[in-house]
Amino acid sequence: MGGQDSVVGRNQPTLLDVANNAKERQAEDASLALAQAAGIGGGPLASDTTAAPESKISRYAQVTAEGVKNLPAGIGHSLWHNVTHPIDTLEMVASSAALGAVLKTGLPEKGPAGLIAGTLIGGYFLYTSAEPITNAYKKAGEAKTMGDLHAAGRQLGDASGEFIVNTGIAVGGYRLGAGATNRVLMGERFDGFMEAKHNFWTGVDSKLSTKWNAWKGNVPVVGDSLPTANTVSLQPKINIVGDRSQLLFTERTPAKGSVLGEVDPAQKIDVSVSAMTKGSSFLMDRHINRISRGSTPLTDAQIEAKFGAKPESVEAIKKMAAEHNLEVKNINTVTGRMVLSGDVASMEQAFGTKLQMMEHESGLLFRGRTGSLSVPNEYAPHIRSVLGLDNRPQFHTNYVRLNPINENGHGIISSGTAAEAGGEVVSKPGTATKPGQPSGFIPHEVIEMGKDVAKAPESRPVTPQEIMQAYNAPEGFTGEGMTTGFLSLGGTLPKGWEAYLKSKGIDPSTVKIRTTSDVPLESDPKGANGENALDLFIHKEPLPKAETVMITAENNDAGMPIGILRAAFPNPGEKQVSHFSISWGMSEDAWTRQALKSTEDAARRAALKGTTVTVAAGDDGAGDRSPTRKQQVDVPAGLANVTAAGGTRLWLNADGSWAKEEVWRGSGATGGGRSMKTPRPEYQNGLNLPSNLNGSKFDGRGVPDASAVADPRSGILTYTDFGVDAIGGTSASAPELAVVAAMISKQTGKPTGFWNPELYRLGKEKPSVFRDVTVGDNTDGGIKGYPATKGWDASTGWGTPHIQNYIDTRNSLFNQTPRARSFSAMRQDLVNNNTGLPFWVVPYQSGSVTTTDSNR
Repeated sequence: MGGQDSVVGRNQPTLLDVANNAKERQAEDASLALAQAAGIGGGPLASDTTAAPESKISRYAQVTAEGVKNLPAGIGHSLWHNVTHPIDTLEMVASSAALGAVLKTGLPEKGPAGLIAGTLIGGYFLYTSAEPITNAYKKAGEAKTMGDLHAAGRQLGDASGEFIVNTGIAVGGYRLGAGATNRVLMGERFDGFMEAKHNFWTGVDSKLSTKWNAWKGNVPVVGDSLPTANTVSLQPKINIVGDRSQLLFTERTPAKGSVLGEVDPAQKIDVSVSAMTKGSSFLMDRHINRISRGSTPLTDAQIEAKFGAKPESVEAIKKMAAEHNLEVKNINTVTGRMVLSGDVASMEQAFGTKLQMMEHESGLLFRGRTGSLSVPNEYAPHIRSVLGLDNRPQFHTNYVRLNPINENGHGIISSGTAAEAGGEVVSKPGTATKPGQPSGFIPHEVIEMGKDVAKAPESRPVTPQEIMQAYNAPEGFTGEGMTTGFLSLGGTLPKGWEAYLKSKGIDPSTVKIRTTSDVPLESDPKGANGENALDLFIHKEPLPKAETVMITAENNDAGMPIGILRAAFPNPGEKQVSHFSISWGMSEDAWTRQALKSTEDAARRAALKGTTVTVAAGDDGAGDRSPTRKQQVDVPAGLANVTAAGGTRLWLNADGSWAKEEVWRGSGATGGGRSMKTPRPEYQNGLNLPSNLNGSKFDGRGVPDASAVADPRSGILTYTDFGVDAIGGTSASAPELAVVAAMISKQTGKPTGFWNPELYRLGKEKPSVFRDVTVGDNTDGGIKGYPATKGWDASTGWGTPHIQNYIDTRNSLFNQTPRARSFSAMRQDLVNNNTGLPFWVVPYQSGSVTTTDSNR
């Protein structure tokens, strides 16, 4: 608010302005007289009285050149004015901060509504702030003499300089106000207001998008994207047909394989039903944000109070179960999960479906169904998901075995299976099991057969301890007092694993197995046993005194979310798992919608508990084995509330220290790319994410977040049913990062919890906590991948960890004074105030251009 051209519309100069301008003109006149006396071109020149060019275009070109020439002086004038008029400057900062606070409070952060609002507001301020500049051009257009043009040029230089200086000041004030307001609005007391605001703008965005699609002639696909922070409820959409409600998002397509006949109607099965819960995903994300900023994770009791099952929904499902002769075996009011048990005939009647016995193309037997599920109308509003009726094998492991190992440490690559002696790879493995009990392993295709792919002697199989040494882990760390774990979706541990641990001096009683169903575990030596062994020994060997938990679940659409919840929410008497890894997944486009929503909800709840969850990013490059042969991220790695682990190939020096790393490519390749369903999370704001290779304009989450060793040519020496093998894949990098996070948590005295916000903050501000991987890409199987670049990229994320640097950096941040920590947090708010508006939406205030004297 410093002069006549301010945003608030002060149309006349103040007395102070007039006095100051008079002094400035006196100073200029004195300078002019001195210049004339010196004969160096001052004073009224002959050219000043000559006629200006007749063409307006020529006059505009002339004044533009004059303006550019006078711009440095204009910047100086504006800076001097703001220094000598501090009240005006403070007033400008305050008004800018006030506008930032108002916009942050009222406008959406994303979406078409925010873009439109930002454009309109920005256009208004741009028009207002440009008035002194347009006045200079207006004078140039009316100029009669060259003196008029020179005066207009000086005014243009002053106006442009003022625009640059005062816009910078206004931007600072604007960001200060928006950032401070953001900190206030993040408080729990504002949850209700922010949710109401969110719901309002989401409705506006929906209407705008609908009208846009209608105008463009596009027909949107109902439920085509995953509910995110922009969706308040996880409840499926309902289509009422007579006295039953069809639960959308429960669609099942025919499975690959052959139909063997109907399932025995008397067979007993268990089904997971999720009751409607309190709160919303939006409020869950707000709590997660606060926890990532230093708030205490929620307890089970707090989660139940805020986001637990609605009592009326639990009662409704219990009533429905009783009406259909189903037993309620388990109710978890914290997570909303209920287990219903009964015969197939009763299940088919309750959920309006038909189950068939099918044989997977790999030879596995399972129950299958097609179409959507339905329930009586009165119960539909109380059900979020129904999982486990169809128990077709859902997920594949993300490991690759280097086998057999010869005397040089080299071998044959096969994916997810063992190679017989002589280098011949057996046909696709898969053990036909009892009906309803599929093997926990869906085999990978063989990547390379009979080819010795490991030629470089310095890139060799390594032990888990050697990996941690290469990543500069603290010496003498044992993990005592910690509890880490991993998910198993099939198989058992290899025979003799206890004796192997004892040979390493590790007590096997520190390994615990927690189950999620009554289905007995079945050994799968050529498949999932190898995965379980890899996960166990990576967790166990670097953390010998920690408790290591294997969470077992069935390999169907219920297994993933149930496994995550089992880890995050232990039963009474069990220790809390603080760091949990998942080495299973499948391409994003292969997921059913309700399974994807349920897994996303489980990941959110784990984040609320402060559990660090690291997930394999996939082993088949950017295509992730999608049948579409297009770029796909692996899920659950592609969800927002887990840490996605990419893969590298590691070279060691002779002393075992780190030599170099490249993107894992060859004998498979690390997964990575842009999600087509999960939007860019807040922690990735400000990153220059690469364009989606599918050409999609959807601003999806980037994968991975960080990386670790995965190439089987530098794979992990693992005890299996076939002896000690070298196993790689992002199945290795996921538990490796879980162990790294556990070490960091223990050494700094603060859990990593939901790790990503911190990873991205340090990646931007303290990149030395990572070793940046800049060589290679994740092209594989003829599908183009993403190249490694400086900083974050879609093949290795931020790179691989330098553990000691990370610990030292984290300790230095935590050891700051409260004032320094507060300032650091405020600085982050200034960077991430996220009003979603362009930079020129700031209250630029004129502070020095007040003269209308054309002869100045």
